[in-house]
Amino acid sequence: IKSPRTFKTHDYWSWIPEQMKSTCRFIYCYRNPKDVAVSYWNHIKFFRQSYGDKAADFTFPEFFDEIFTQEKVCEYALWEDHVIHWLKEANAGKILFLSYEDLSENTERELRKMVSFLELNVTEEHIARVLDASTFDAMKNNDAVNKSKILGNNDFIRKGKVGGWVETLTEEQSVFLDVGIEKVRKAGGYIRCSL
Repeated sequence: IKSPRTFKTHDYWSWIPEQMKSTCRFIYCYRNPKDVAVSYWNHIKFFRQSYGDKAADFTFPEFFDEIFTQEKVCEYALWEDHVIHWLKEANAGKILFLSYEDLSENTERELRKMVSFLELNVTEEHIARVLDASTFDAMKNNDAVNKSKILGNNDFIRKGKVGGWVETLTEEQSVFLDVGIEKVRKAGGYIRCSL
């Protein structure tokens, strides 16, 4: 593949090939775990064929207790472990950390951070086009993003909302996730659960 190229992954830093670690730059975008839990639950329901009927039929409390909060069951282990794993590499200068909440709040500011970090030479017109293509409605209606040609609908892009967790999580679940949030904050992460 011709350079420059882009790869998207959910991998841990330690899973990244050594050659890539020494030659590439990384943008790590994390999201508060409360919204991640709700999004992941909907993701599993949406991809029933991949996860199976049992997981797809879980209520949110079942999913939360039996999958999301279980280190050996959740696809990428616990949320806080994944984020902290990447934060430990922050001093290498090859990783730009962004939050979904910051991207939602001010997409242009965060896009300019990416442009600067990647040392891209782009015009204001290009920035404007990217911003237009990055809106929720544009992504929901973009077949390349919403996977509609594969899935037969555009439901893959669901809500794109920050703070929707308050409609689903119980107080007890929220407090449970606060423990992981505090671990990430102590490791240098910046987490907020609303705008």
